[in-house]
Amino acid sequence: MPRQLTARGNCPLNGGLTPSTPRQELLLLPTQGATAAIGLALEREFLTSIRWRRWEALGGAIERPPAVVVIELDGRGSEDPCLVHAAMTRLPGSLLLLLMSATDLDGIFKLPTPTAVAVCPNPPGLNGLLAQIGAMMPAGHSGAPRGGFPLHVTRAIEHIARHYPDPLTRRNIAAAAGITAPHLAELFRRATSSTPHDFVTRLRLEVAKRWLVTTDAKLETIAEAAGFCDASHLFRVFRSRTGMSPGRYRIEGERAPSALGLSASS
Repeated sequence: MPRQLTARGNCPLNGGLTPSTPRQELLLLPTQGATAAIGLALEREFLTSIRWRRWEALGGAIERPPAVVVIELDGRGSEDPCLVHAAMTRLPGSLLLLLMSATDLDGIFKLPTPTAVAVCPNPPGLNGLLAQIGAMMPAGHSGAPRGGFPLHVTRAIEHIARHYPDPLTRRNIAAAAGITAPHLAELFRRATSSTPHDFVTRLRLEVAKRWLVTTDAKLETIAEAAGFCDASHLFRVFRSRTGMSPGRYRIEGERAPSALGLSASS
């Protein structure tokens, strides 16, 4: 049986990163845009790859397994156990963290594996998820997370994760965080090396990518779901940020090799 850890809200973080410490690699297989927001925030600590075609991410060529794999499970049907088993089989050296809304784990753990497996409530709190990853790593591990995010930054990220389809401004994000917009901008930059506005744009792009690679929806529908003004706005921002059009990304976006040494199956 794999080693199972129980999610702990206030577990201590092991070690700490210094500016010279290389970031560990993390693969996130989400199902919701809100979870992708956490993945973007984790870029402070990890070299993160977000993959929406989850089976292809696990079924393709894996030259360099990531240190941590986070899988969001939706609890529907028999796909969840199969997906977890695939991750345990293909990535036996990776730490595997499952985001689950249910506590029933029947059918998940059946394969003997050295993989370290932990369970975290879904939706996960940002700092709780960081703490869980830190608890999974060996004591003194050089790649362990440095610590939690400041309270106001966490509130801002959680607000963005819930409301990315809606009109968001610096002022209403700051109001949700409980501080002024200039103060939030400074705290946010220190914690994430980004601005709240840029974070919103990146999350909306991730949501658009999800729709592009998992549905046949038209750009108008995707733009509305992701929080862009219209299809033209989505097209401009998408091409400016990714270097390709939404149509091209729909065809080949997740087939290109990632920074983690992962490539989709042909």
